[in-house]
Amino acid sequence: MGTDMRGFKVVYKERVYNALEMVCEFEEKARRETGESEPKLLMVLVLNEDGNVKVLEDEAFMFQFMRIVGGERR
Repeated sequence: MGTDMRGFKVVYKERVYNALEMVCEFEEKARRETGESEPKLLMVLVLNEDGNVKVLEDEAFMFQFMRIVGGERR
């Protein structure tokens, strides 16, 4: 089960998508550390420019998330 990401846009490979949900995957050694840890992989469910659902899966550093503010939601 993932994290609800409605209300965010995601930039991936120079394209902007409306995010729906995100699932994080951690390395085993990262989970053992106390405090903050960064995910290794992300799987993000998005709506593409045609309104179709698409899954983007890559290393976490490849994604940038932006909160949708005001009436910007499309």
